[in-house]
Amino acid sequence: MPREGPGFLIDLFFIWIMTIACLVVATALDNQFGRPIGLLLGVAAALFIVFLFLLAYYRVYLGERPLLGATSRIRFAILLFQLVLIGFVVVALFSPPDPFTQVIVAGVVIGLGAILSYWWVYQRDTPEVAQAEA
Repeated sequence: MPREGPGFLIDLFFIWIMTIACLVVATALDNQFGRPIGLLLGVAAALFIVFLFLLAYYRVYLGERPLLGATSRIRFAILLFQLVLIGFVVVALFSPPDPFTQVIVAGVVIGLGAILSYWWVYQRDTPEVAQAEA
């Protein structure tokens, strides 16, 4: 079986570094500007950092291959991470800070993200998906 991507430990290290960078920058902006403006700037900066890290991941670890040329496992993981991150940001802005609600919403966001990622990567009937699976 051919090896897919750079390996599990590199992927895990990459996600931890990206998460720490997002938290540090978002917290610094929130502390610097105050709650309403700093929170929005922090969320925007975190999303920008995630975009830059994923772009670097594509370039460094996947070489010049486009995203559809990557293995299905990598495409699924990256899309799931992006959907869950965006879902958590949207839910954090519009849901109450009640812990019970947050746990339920987190389960819903992760479940919907997994279903949408699976459908997008494996079940769509498009020429690009057929070409990537071939």
